[in-house]
Amino acid sequence: MSQTDFEKAKHRLAQAKQDIIWAINVLDDAAKNLSDYKLTPEEVVQLGYQFQRDLQDIRKTLEQKTHLEKDLESSKTKYSFPPPNIGESREISPRITGQIPPFDDPDEDNDMGVSRSLF
Repeated sequence: MSQTDFEKAKHRLAQAKQDIIWAINVLDDAAKNLSDYKLTPEEVVQLGYQFQRDLQDIRKTLEQKTHLEKDLESSKTKYSFPPPNIGESREISPRITGQIPPFDDPDEDNDMGVSRSLF
């Protein structure tokens, strides 16, 4: 991100904060905080209700985000496993005593005495 983009994003966040504070102030006293606009009393009431709905949406979004972060945090601690304990390393003897048979040797019998090659 360039410095210019960073400054734009920083400015946008500051503007969003100011907008939220302004909306909260409108909820506190709509007539006073909307006095800069030529509105009828009905329009002031209508905007007050709209601000309440918008702020409820914002609150719900923030709560969902908070719950999501808590869920993610709890899942990290809930399902975190310690590293496997594989014991101390040991040297493998360079001597091999005989040939190692292939994994699926058709001549090898299974536990029931039947050749695996039949399966």
